[in-house]
Amino acid sequence: MSNVVGVLLSCVLFGWAHVVVRDVCRRNAAIRPWRETLIGAVWVWFAWIIFKLAIIVPVWQVGDCRVHEMHARVYARSIAMGAGVLSTDKGTLVGNHFYRALWGGIYAVTDAPWFFPYIFNGFAACCGLILLLEAICRGMQCTRLPRWIVLFVVLVPSAVFWTTENLKEGLMLWGICMVVRFCADPAMDFGSPFRVGASMVGLLIAVLMRPHVAIACFIPLLLPYSNPKRPGRTVLTLTMIVVAWIGGLATFKALKPGVIENMMEGDVIESLEEGYRNNVGGSAIIRQSAPIPVLSGLFILLFEPTPFRWSSVSLIAAGLEAFVFTGLLIVGWIRVRNRLVLLSKPVVLSSAFALLGLAFFFSYIYNVGYASRQRVQALPALLVLLTAPYLTGQSLNRGRQRRCRDLFQGDSLDVGAQANHNVMSHNQAELTGVS
Repeated sequence: MSNVVGVLLSCVLFGWAHVVVRDVCRRNAAIRPWRETLIGAVWVWFAWIIFKLAIIVPVWQVGDCRVHEMHARVYARSIAMGAGVLSTDKGTLVGNHFYRALWGGIYAVTDAPWFFPYIFNGFAACCGLILLLEAICRGMQCTRLPRWIVLFVVLVPSAVFWTTENLKEGLMLWGICMVVRFCADPAMDFGSPFRVGASMVGLLIAVLMRPHVAIACFIPLLLPYSNPKRPGRTVLTLTMIVVAWIGGLATFKALKPGVIENMMEGDVIESLEEGYRNNVGGSAIIRQSAPIPVLSGLFILLFEPTPFRWSSVSLIAAGLEAFVFTGLLIVGWIRVRNRLVLLSKPVVLSSAFALLGLAFFFSYIYNVGYASRQRVQALPALLVLLTAPYLTGQSLNRGRQRRCRDLFQGDSLDVGAQANHNVMSHNQAELTGVS
């Protein structure tokens, strides 16, 4: 019976992904021509999940997936017996505890099988990337969208691989994409309450699961969108910033009891280094000196794993993806002439600041495999910065066309006025001559 429930719920998720594609294409003219491409991408996600569950998971499975599943079942039994989730742990439902309690509640209500988190997390990430594509179009105000950008955003290999697991990456990516979608276009109205609610839920889930991401990523993402001319939007944006900041600090303190105190005393770098060095693992990043804040993190985000660390198929794939990402990013920004105009767009500026915030924490990661998995959280900012140079020409060209049209219309009006004036002067002269 449990497997039947899992199959039915998976069909519902598959249908919901098609609904998301339909709504995105209906709202955005630039994406509308690629509706069939997006539906094909959804099928690719579905096929990969089935292949992974049937072939890869029985042979190789991430250790954290088994631990999450085991603890989630404990939470489910506790809920079924009416004891609640806090009785099974220390009472701090943040981080891994929150993720396991969340799935424990889902298991208790639906009796879903073990493979359902893989499907749920995968389709959450898929829908998040589709909505991120819409946010990029709105933020860049593009009218035409190349097919390669559609495929590149929706089918990022690292997202397809790491979010289709019983891990936090899928829900984290969805939550970040929801926030980016909320604030992609400052001139856009809030829309339906469902859109605002989805953004708030995405923010809350991310704060509870990874508070340092909320502190480093969401505040830079949201800050440029406070608009004094739109008080309602400013109040909601500042509310989300306060929730991200206070909630992030509170949950981070609950996860790492002594870290906040050490940071307050000035030992920020030492606290982060100590926290990340505890779980170095086999694929360690060996450094000859202490990491440079932000710069070391940017190197990890853009270049790791380097070819010298390609010791497995997964690291080779991650390295090739980083090489393609960085290459397209550098080429795109080199070919743009008006870089300051591009940086003035809020979606680009906020993504740049969010990337720098995440780079600070990535500077103190000492495991390349862990860094490759954590990089999924930086994908929204990276994708915005990567695609923006290839889309900015459309808005600049439209601005030139608008200025030329206004100038032409103004010249036409001036010529017409001069002609009317000449005709009236000629008629007046004739009348004067006759008289």
